[in-house]
Amino acid sequence: MTQRLGFFVALEGIDNVGKTSLLESLSVEFSPRLPVVTTRELTTPVGILVREGLARSDFGSIGKVLLFAADRQARLDSGFGASLQTRSLCIADRWTLSAAAYRSAENPGLLDYVLKVNSVFPKPDLTILLDATAELSIARGKPI
Repeated sequence: MTQRLGFFVALEGIDNVGKTSLLESLSVEFSPRLPVVTTRELTTPVGILVREGLARSDFGSIGKVLLFAADRQARLDSGFGASLQTRSLCIADRWTLSAAAYRSAENPGLLDYVLKVNSVFPKPDLTILLDATAELSIARGKPI
């Protein structure tokens, strides 16, 4: 196994808690001193298809496990994985902890499966869990 040179930070939390805002702030703060590489969930071509399917409720819990993992792999393949091998700060807006939390909330019996599927992904050096109430998350959300 190759020693990782990048420092990997995962930002985790419910929708509208401020993960993207923190990602952007950290990037601005640290980029004058070192390379900063960021990635956000469901922004890859796979992720865009997943987002569209979620809006139509096309997927069951097991499908979501695999589709979110496919998006995570696409994020690694699109350059984020290579960045982990360079001296850089690598920040992910959601990673495997979100997969475990969301899928096991839907179906508690899936936790072991979710952990197994996601065991192939790099582990963050630091995970920052942002916390907010469901009411705040809903208030910050986009109106329907």
